[in-house]
Amino acid sequence: RERFCVRRDFELDIEGHEALLLQLEPLFQSLECFLRPRQSGVQSLELRLRHRDQPSTRIVLRFVRPMADAKHALAVLAERMERLELPAPVIAARLRSGALWPLEMETISHRLLTDSAQAAPQALTRLIERLRARLGADAVYSLQCVSDHRPELASRVNEPGVGGKRKKPLASQPASQ
Repeated sequence: RERFCVRRDFELDIEGHEALLLQLEPLFQSLECFLRPRQSGVQSLELRLRHRDQPSTRIVLRFVRPMADAKHALAVLAERMERLELPAPVIAARLRSGALWPLEMETISHRLLTDSAQAAPQALTRLIERLRARLGADAVYSLQCVSDHRPELASRVNEPGVGGKRKKPLASQPASQ
């Protein structure tokens, strides 16, 4: 299975969140350059921040839909980092993707859209992802109706956006003829 993984050692120790985000931007741009030609996106990213004389800090970003936009991923990371206290200055970083997913046509052509009604599903997805980054993954969810005569058992908690048929990752899809 193909995945994205890139590592960067910093020349200087990075202390502040804003400075760190600026240093991480090229890693996320590389991710976007990796995903765009493949017309693929990712639903999870793992960022490992290495410190001198301290254990690494692990940050996992999850997305509701497959995404391939570096700016959006950095915005979600910025939200997450507001709640994070780094134990020491950062000396290196590694960005690794989860499985690659095919991008939906609306995601591929989102820059061509001019009608705000057509862009609304993507805006909702981004809102959910930023809320999850800020409040925590367990604080934002969707409900699904379940057939049960007892009202207290007539719904189930799901991941946001889950309810219909989910697509499979690219690696597990059958090869096209």
